[in-house]
Amino acid sequence: MKMNLCKALTCIFCTCLVTIQWAKTPIQKYWIFFKDKPHITAKTYSDIWLDADVFNDYKHQIEQWGRIETESAWLNAVTIYLTPDKVKYIEQFTFVQDVRPVAVITQNEYKAYKNKVKPTLQHDTPKKYIEEQEKDVKKLTPKDYGITYTQNALTKITELHKLGYTGKGIRICVMDGGFPYVNENPYFERLRKKKRIIKTYDFVEKEENVYNETNEHGSEVLSTIAGYIEGSFIGGAFDAEFLLARTEDARSETRAEEDNWVAGAEWAYKNGARIISSSLGYTRFDDKTGYEYKDLNGKVSPVSRAATLAVRRGIIVLISAGNEGDNGWHYISTPADADSVISVGAVDPDNWRTSFSSYGPTADKRIKPDVMSMGGSVAVSKGKKGEDYVDGTSFACPLTTAAVACLLQSNPNATWKEIYTALITTADQHFSPDSSHGYGVVNAYRAYHVLNKINSKPKDTLDIVKKPIYIKPVYKKSIKGFEIMLCFYLPENTSVDKVRISMEDNAGNIVSENIISPEDKLRLGRNMFVLNKVALMRLSKIANQKQNNEAILRLWIDNKEFGKYNFKDK
Repeated sequence: MKMNLCKALTCIFCTCLVTIQWAKTPIQKYWIFFKDKPHITAKTYSDIWLDADVFNDYKHQIEQWGRIETESAWLNAVTIYLTPDKVKYIEQFTFVQDVRPVAVITQNEYKAYKNKVKPTLQHDTPKKYIEEQEKDVKKLTPKDYGITYTQNALTKITELHKLGYTGKGIRICVMDGGFPYVNENPYFERLRKKKRIIKTYDFVEKEENVYNETNEHGSEVLSTIAGYIEGSFIGGAFDAEFLLARTEDARSETRAEEDNWVAGAEWAYKNGARIISSSLGYTRFDDKTGYEYKDLNGKVSPVSRAATLAVRRGIIVLISAGNEGDNGWHYISTPADADSVISVGAVDPDNWRTSFSSYGPTADKRIKPDVMSMGGSVAVSKGKKGEDYVDGTSFACPLTTAAVACLLQSNPNATWKEIYTALITTADQHFSPDSSHGYGVVNAYRAYHVLNKINSKPKDTLDIVKKPIYIKPVYKKSIKGFEIMLCFYLPENTSVDKVRISMEDNAGNIVSENIISPEDKLRLGRNMFVLNKVALMRLSKIANQKQNNEAILRLWIDNKEFGKYNFKDK
């Protein structure tokens, strides 16, 4: 009896030891890419080839090493949890092309910039959408848009509404981190009553319910497109149809896995999406995993490859550029680096680039972001019945998505290339794109004229600025403070050899001046320059020489005064 007890204790000890040793062995999710699809004779990456599932025999052999999490027909790959020693064996299979760790995603798109975000606006009684009171879309006034007027007007979505285009008949797949309250929030009542939510799927929990997640990022993103309460809140494409895909798991340090995104893109295609809108991005992480800048060429990450294939299948893919502009990463994230996607950066309500909006170019030197939309102080629905103002390229992306949906409604047979061309050739910096603004702020109304080959000149104005020169404090997270930015716009027909900025006192005495050289990338359209500490000290000194004195910044173009700004030291 004692011997049996000793043997039992020994077995338990050994089992515990094995368990402890196994627990110490790192386990991670990996992509397993296969070389071919031997059951398909069609040309590789043809539509028939892309539609065909992964070869069953390959899957069965991989399943001997663990449970397959996700299968991608487009990438001809599966994901599976493995220990490093198992990876070495699988890499030796003759049918395996590559084995890579699955990157994780940080929800860096939804950060509360405390210096900008306004308190949540709660109504005493929840407003409701009442169908009988719905106004003719062509007669909507700024008052009808409520707090969403600026974000819709900045990119001229309001002009498309006046023409009757509201995204009707266009199916959009929003891929995000869950959609709580969409099934009960009054801002989405019109969406529900008109049965415009076609299908939902939670790729994290593997179920159809996407409303249980506590993180509201997806709901807020959706509201900028689909929300509707006249006099309070109107989304940019409120008549569109929607597929809602939860691909992000925000429960564990706001991380999710990119294979959910790939699966979501294929699901969107199978369910008839014309547009994918995704405010998610992958970069580097605290544990040193993820991607390096050199990987941002549109061909390395599985999500970028999947996004490119989605466009190839006829879907227009819009991705937020990222919120890394004022931190160590600096650049866009993936899949915003994909060649065929429309990556969207952020400007504020005054049309200034937000400091957090990520920069391009891609690693292979392509212009990114592609375009800009409002991503600073964007109005969204919040909770069960509230409103809020939030920051992030997360919200510039769906606003551009709304514009694209309206454009597609005006020309349902338009290809992604035609839509892309219409957007970039009418954006406000199309004549001199760069890696901070891309081709500039979207002008949906002018894009409509290009897309539909309407020769008459648009009646709108660019509404760039009211003054030829002005300055503005811009919060920089990297220095935890403000920089003073000087901005001026040059008309398209301006020929410029030299630009200088003079600092003068009230009497017109020039105290200092700066010559802007060609190396400063002077361009038609928007020009921005940082007023450094030395310049600010000079301005402050001038302004404080006498009581109520001002310093005058004067802009000279080829020795002719172009504009001025009166600076008061505060």
